[in-house]
Amino acid sequence: MTVMMTGGAQLLAEGPASGAYAHPVTDRQRLVLELVARGLATKEIAAALGISEPGAKKHVATLLRRFAAPNRAALVRSAIAAGALGPSDG
Repeated sequence: MTVMMTGGAQLLAEGPASGAYAHPVTDRQRLVLELVARGLATKEIAAALGISEPGAKKHVATLLRRFAAPNRAALVRSAIAAGALGPSDG
């Protein structure tokens, strides 16, 4: 799955198979994780995914809960530690 981002940059969602780590995520959630890791704001995540800001906010909130992370930086660290996100994905 490829998502076109603002400015023409591409983000690829290729990673370990579902269930390969403690916190399995969907392809869409992995895309959101990658965008969070790149430091995108909710509005930018929404634009990159072609969804509403509330939709993007819900994706991020779901991931924060799933990884028991208090903030986005902790989310990225937890996702990397769990294998849901590679160190070079951000």
